[in-house]
Amino acid sequence: MQNRNLKIIFAIMFCFASLEIQAFAGVLDLSKIGTGARSLALGRTQVAAGDVGTAFINPAALAEFQTFSLTSMYSNISEDTTYNMFGAIFPLKEGLYGCVGVGYLGAGISGILVTSSEARSLPISKTDYSNRMLVISYGRDLNAFVQAGISAKILSRAFDSIQAGSATGTDVDLGFLIYPKENVTAGITIQNILNTQLEWKTGAVEDITSNIKLGIKIKTSKVLSVLADYDSSQSVHAGLEWTPKEFLAIRGGLENTPISSKENALNYSMGVGLTLRGLVFDYAYYINSIIPENSSHFFSISFLLPEKTVESRPIMPANNENPAVSFN
Repeated sequence: MQNRNLKIIFAIMFCFASLEIQAFAGVLDLSKIGTGARSLALGRTQVAAGDVGTAFINPAALAEFQTFSLTSMYSNISEDTTYNMFGAIFPLKEGLYGCVGVGYLGAGISGILVTSSEARSLPISKTDYSNRMLVISYGRDLNAFVQAGISAKILSRAFDSIQAGSATGTDVDLGFLIYPKENVTAGITIQNILNTQLEWKTGAVEDITSNIKLGIKIKTSKVLSVLADYDSSQSVHAGLEWTPKEFLAIRGGLENTPISSKENALNYSMGVGLTLRGLVFDYAYYINSIIPENSSHFFSISFLLPEKTVESRPIMPANNENPAVSFN
C-alpha cells in the first residue's frame, strides 16, 4: 500500500495496541482497549471481573448469566478516532445449558491523507481506516467450582477507497473461571490459540499472536473488591471497586504496561457505576501518561432482565379433605 502518514502510526499505536510490545509483533488487538467502562475504570482488569462486557474477554463468565442481557459502549479516543462495542447474552433454558454471547468491537480513524510513493508528494486523496472484531461465544458450568467458555472471532481491517486495502482473519479464545473460596474468583483466558494470520488482499499477511491472561477477584468485604490481571505481554492491571450502596459503585485502577524493552508506562483510571431497575450506567476516565491529550472518557449502558422468581404459597387441603369437617 502506498499510503504513509504519521497520523496512522500514532493513532493506531495508542488506540488499538495500548502501547504494548505485542502490538508491534502482530495484529493490533481491539480487546486491549477494553470491553466496558467498568473494566476500564478498574485498570482494564477483565479476566475475573464477571460483567456483561468482560464476558467477551473471558467467555467462561457467560455461565454466570441466567437472563437475557445487553451492553454497549462508545468513546472518542482521540479527535479523529472512535471506538464502540456492543454485546448480547442469550441464556439457554435460563442458563441450564449454558449461555451464548455475540459481541462486536469496532474502531476507526477518519480523514487519513493518502500520498503516492514519490518523495515529498502532496496528498492525492483521503481515506478512512477501520478495525473490527465479531465474537461469538459459549460458556457454561463444568461443575460447582469451574466454568469454561470458548469464543470464535472474525477480525477485519480496511482502508476505504484503497484498492486491496482490506484484510480478514479468524481465531479462537478459551477461558476458565475457578471459585476456590466463597469470596475468590480466579480466571485464565488463552487468546488466539490457533495462532493464525490476518491476510490482506495484496497478499501480505500479519501474525495473530497468542496471549495468555490471568486474573483474580477478591471480595474483601461486602462493599469492597480487589481485582488484578497479568498477561504474557507483561502488562499488570489492578483495580478497586467500592459499593457503599447497592445501586452505586466507585472505582479506581492502574496498569503498568511495557512500551519498550527497558521502559514501562503507568496509566491510571477512575469511574463510577449506577444501577437502576435492570439498567447499569458505567463511566470511566482513562489517563494516558505517555500521550496525555489521548486521555479519554468512556460510557457504557447495560441492561439485564431480572431473574424469574416463583412465588410459593402454602397448599390448603380441599373441603372434603379437611379433618375439621365431619360427615356423621
